[in-house]
Amino acid sequence: MGVPIGLGLAVDMLAFAMMQLMVVRLGAVSGAAIQIVTALIALPYVVGSGIAEAGMTLVAQQHGGRRSAATLAVGGATIRLTVAAMGMLGLCVALSMPWLATLFLTGDGASASAVRSLCVGLVGPAMLFQACDGWKLASNCCLMGVGDVRLPAALATAMAWLLWVPAAYLLIFGLPGGWTHDLAWAGLGATGGWWASVLYSLVMGSLLYGRWRRAAWRRSPLGVGAVSG
Repeated sequence: MGVPIGLGLAVDMLAFAMMQLMVVRLGAVSGAAIQIVTALIALPYVVGSGIAEAGMTLVAQQHGGRRSAATLAVGGATIRLTVAAMGMLGLCVALSMPWLATLFLTGDGASASAVRSLCVGLVGPAMLFQACDGWKLASNCCLMGVGDVRLPAALATAMAWLLWVPAAYLLIFGLPGGWTHDLAWAGLGATGGWWASVLYSLVMGSLLYGRWRRAAWRRSPLGVGAVSG
């Protein structure tokens, strides 16, 4: 189980890092703003991750006891609590962003003001990303709890490189000119990176949650086996 779990986490982190590197190419202001917003949304993520991993343990206990209804109930509660916690903490960060951003800035020059303004502009999609990421994270942890790790890892790898990274590039930089001149459009800059992240988390969350609700894990070769009611 360790290799698929590690692979799923690694591709997530690498794709997110690629998105950040693209934003940094836009300039110092965009680079500074995305680093500040990323640092601040780490708090909702850490809390949500703790809830999801605790729920994973409870799901595994119920699944090991071959209690199907309890497994689904505990998993559902874990997902709801994780999304609620990350969403509410993300909202708190969003409302406090005008003040929180100043903690990372020195001076009152034009650059500092530009970074602060961009942080405020980025926090909306970043907060939505937190809620969607909580859905994805909790659904994945529930699947880990029942030993269903291979397909989620394959989905994460495919979606990260076929959806997240290309979408981030297009939304950040836009379409190039040349033979696509008639289709060319300007990118959304740093905001586009976060919207690409929202798209990825929403798609992955839907896929993983759908697999969890369909109880496909009951047939997983890594699972405990058929679970009776």
